[in-house]
Amino acid sequence: MVEIWQTLSQDPQLTTAMIDHMLEKLHKSLPYEERQNEEEVTRTATSLPMAVTCALKIIFDCEETEEQVLKAYHTLMGALMLRIGSSVGVKPVKQKEMEKEDKSKGKKPVPVTSKNPEPSKTAVETFRSFLVRTKSTDVIEILTEEECWEKFEEEENYPEAFTILTRALVSSSVAAPHVSQIVASLTSALSSLYDPQRVVVAAFFAELINQKCMDNADLVELVMNSLLGRLVDSSHKVRMLCIRGLGNIASVSSELVKKYSTTVLSAMMAGMDDKEDPDDDITTEAMSGLSRILCEIEESHIRAILINVSLKIRPCFEKEKPAVRAQAIILFGNLSRFGDGPSKAPFLEQIHSNLVSLLLHLNDPEIEVKKACKFSLRLLGPLMGSEAINSKFQRHLLEDANLIYGEFLNDLAKLMIEEFPDKINFYVMGCVSFFKSLWPEIKSNAALFVGKTRSKSINVLV
Repeated sequence: MVEIWQTLSQDPQLTTAMIDHMLEKLHKSLPYEERQNEEEVTRTATSLPMAVTCALKIIFDCEETEEQVLKAYHTLMGALMLRIGSSVGVKPVKQKEMEKEDKSKGKKPVPVTSKNPEPSKTAVETFRSFLVRTKSTDVIEILTEEECWEKFEEEENYPEAFTILTRALVSSSVAAPHVSQIVASLTSALSSLYDPQRVVVAAFFAELINQKCMDNADLVELVMNSLLGRLVDSSHKVRMLCIRGLGNIASVSSELVKKYSTTVLSAMMAGMDDKEDPDDDITTEAMSGLSRILCEIEESHIRAILINVSLKIRPCFEKEKPAVRAQAIILFGNLSRFGDGPSKAPFLEQIHSNLVSLLLHLNDPEIEVKKACKFSLRLLGPLMGSEAINSKFQRHLLEDANLIYGEFLNDLAKLMIEEFPDKINFYVMGCVSFFKSLWPEIKSNAALFVGKTRSKSINVLV
């Protein structure tokens, strides 16, 4: 059978016809059957897409098909990307028992089973053959260096693999000219009934914006509108990737940032309010996107929601996931860019309200949270109205410097009593709530803060 396909592939017209026919079959056929019980959802591959995937590999492995494969580069690329996504975590086609009767020996029929290929491995191998045939060696090198071949087959990591693939395509001498056509071929799949296909397209579109490769304003609008349209997707992975893509608008020209700023800010706020986000992935992406966008917009764009953002992210300072805590703290620090304008007074109140949390998490058990606190306190220092405290933040809270926390808190407590005597009771009461913190380190930090503040207060009174 393989020999027949190889022979047919040597005819250019037949090859073109076969590729078109197979792409049509992939587009119209069900990628898998899904069954759900009380415990899990099981996906089982269907035979037709598996057969088409195997047949495409035979075509790609034939040297004579290079010209025809290159002509269909964008449609094949899009179809194979969707096929990989549709194969992740999918079980092989159900094995069919066949009866084999050896009449010559008079034996009874014997059930025979044949092991069917793994859908994910088959899809990835076919994709690799496609890249080899089109001489996309630069793409192959990047995917190999980033260990993407394995990630393509892993349910947790395949979105990241497609993010890396997008970067590779944009920088590839072979693939880059086809990017616009690949986008066009994938746009409809963002409304697919199958979650993995929507995940693939969302990951591709999100990173495409980040790579600044869309000089065409119409293409930018198409991708942005596509991502905005899926913010209510049933899959939290799709929603998360859409939020990431919209946040990536900060990577493109300032004109486009201004054009989409209101829309994107609204989307980020909605992302932070997502109620079906068990691991806070969407919230983290929304805060990360906001941090990037804040560096590119004017104060007038955010004035109306500045305090609202501050209030929304405050609970995230105490989230169990370190990445969420870190992003929330970084975002609060980035809000300082707008804290010296018309919103100065209300934002200063937010600084005082969050100061205890930032100081306690300065000695957080996670390094990334410690660094986030240092970053934010350095940005917030100039807005606090105390040259002494700001100077201490700037000198001691360097990102990679080793901070002797006890000594720092001891010196800072004295300065805070001198500079903000009317706030001390407020700070102490703020510390009390941290006595029930999830982390022993934060409980200890709170007790230390109260102790230092009280002892210094006594000394000052004496």
